[in-house]
Amino acid sequence: MSNKLIHLFIFAAIFSVLTAADGGCGSADVEGAKLYLRQGNTDDAIKAATTATTTDPTNGEAYYILGKAYYVKQYNDSAAIALKKAISPGMKISEADLKDATLLLGEVWRIEYNAGASLFNQAYTEKSDESTKQALLEQAITKLNRAIAIQPDSVASYRALANSKVLLKDFNGATETLEKAISIAPTDTGFYVQLANIYAGELKDTAKAIKTLETAYAKNLRSPEVNRLLATNYFLVKRYDKAETIVQQALAVEPNNSLMLYLYGTLLNEKKDYNGAITQFKKVIDTNPSFLDYACSYNAAVAYFKLAEADEEANKPKDKKRGKKAPEYTGHYKFYEKAIEILKPAAEASNSKDFWRFLGQLYARVGKNAEATEALAKSK
Repeated sequence: MSNKLIHLFIFAAIFSVLTAADGGCGSADVEGAKLYLRQGNTDDAIKAATTATTTDPTNGEAYYILGKAYYVKQYNDSAAIALKKAISPGMKISEADLKDATLLLGEVWRIEYNAGASLFNQAYTEKSDESTKQALLEQAITKLNRAIAIQPDSVASYRALANSKVLLKDFNGATETLEKAISIAPTDTGFYVQLANIYAGELKDTAKAIKTLETAYAKNLRSPEVNRLLATNYFLVKRYDKAETIVQQALAVEPNNSLMLYLYGTLLNEKKDYNGAITQFKKVIDTNPSFLDYACSYNAAVAYFKLAEADEEANKPKDKKRGKKAPEYTGHYKFYEKAIEILKPAAEASNSKDFWRFLGQLYARVGKNAEATEALAKSK
């Protein structure tokens, strides 16, 4: 073998050892990037780390250092991209660096989320200038979208983003955000409630509100708010039997729930079951008389009023003899008296003009003209 060939083998062997020891050009760039970063030279750290990722696209450590450098420069978008790459499957990265990269990505998310939430809060408290409020909300939405891009499964980010869009009056945008949030967090009752409220309230789409709430109900997410909204929306579309089922199931769990009792009474009033309605309203009056500004007292009085009218109609003389006036029937007065009994304390406590007006009408029905005049005067 010639001396030239022997020298070639020796050179190759030495080169092989040096390459293995150094880890290649990419590794040298990573070490250089680390050194630059320790020296506070973020620009050169970014250049060296970028070169390392180009040389070896699977070098997770290089992406971690790159993300760290961007983070120091407060380039959060670029930091998030590099850090997500560093922790993605198939990357070459140590357990320690993987853990650190994951924590740092979480910190980048926290910065973007907090910035978005802070901007939302500023917009929420802004009362004087609508253009300022709108600008703050648009900035908040940008920050929160960045937060979602960093952590796509972040429930908090979606909630804040939906709230920002609602405040901006972008209700269609808010529903899209909430639909996405539900796909990520299918057991979060709050998302269903907020989505149903937007459909039923701002978008006037009762059918979609009901569909949203039925989905929640089917998942056994039966909070008081879900029950109330579902029963109310069934009531609005006159699906009374379904509404009654929801209310009864809710009351089986919470028999003293004033809101459910009120809804049940209102439902029974609508179904012309006035005695049943009064029973439910009285349960609230006995324990929580001022609930919803004494609405149960008012509605119970309405039910008694309806019973009086029905009783009077049922007891009208069937045959009227010519020239003879039928005796006046007053058996229905007892229902008016009960209505007065239940409404008067509420009128005095609330001083509502509507309550006094109705009370005046009730007094007039039973011939108590002085009381009727006094009550009607208070309604003006």
